Amino acid sequence: MPDFLDTEVPAGATDLLASYTYRIAFRDSGQHYALACAVSTLIFVIVAGLAVVNLRLFKVTTDDE
Repeated sequence: MPDFLDTEVPAGATDLLASYTYRIAFRDSGQHYALACAVSTLIFVIVAGLAVVNLRLFKVTTDDE
């Protein structure tokens, strides 16, 4: 995954969000650790939102009777 040459953070053309966040956090002695924390928080919010939507749309009711 080659990096884009004109960016300060290591962004490749085929990076996934998880590998992109890892590369931001641990490349160059963690200079962009705060950015990696922000990206991982954003990933969490997106996944949590999708989980809530999924649970509400596909709610399965069980009848105990």
